[in-house]
Amino acid sequence: MLHMICNQFVELRGLRLTAQQAQRVWGIDEWTCQRLLETLVEQKFLLQNEHGTYVRLTDGAVRPKAV
Repeated sequence: MLHMICNQFVELRGLRLTAQQAQRVWGIDEWTCQRLLETLVEQKFLLQNEHGTYVRLTDGAVRPKAV
């Protein structure tokens, strides 16, 4: 699931999603979505901005580390 999310952020440059939007797009529950997004923020692949939107860090790793 992490790889699929990363691929979408890489392929769809400028993709910005709130946690609620991500849940709908990926068809996953709130808890799972939050854990996945938090993992990608911790790995410095995504950033959550002041509006609560998740965006890709341009200098982040292209692929997530195994958890």
